[in-house]
Amino acid sequence: MPVQAAVQVGDRVITAGTDGVYPRGIAIGTVSKVLAGGELFRAITVTPAVDFAHLDRVYLLENEPVPKELMEASPRARP
Repeated sequence: MPVQAAVQVGDRVITAGTDGVYPRGIAIGTVSKVLAGGELFRAITVTPAVDFAHLDRVYLLENEPVPKELMEASPRARP
């Protein structure tokens, strides 16, 4: 986290949606520690928003091109 960022324990962390991969507003967690880092950055620890031991479904979002072999095998498939 850049040292100029105003971050403190208890802040919510959510996706910004600016990368075009993850939608805006997905809860990631809560800042639980803010530590000194180097000259330009500080380290933060985030407690996850969910208990991963109790998830029954997980969706993976990837931003990789569909392999050519797959597109040739299923030309109607959408990436």
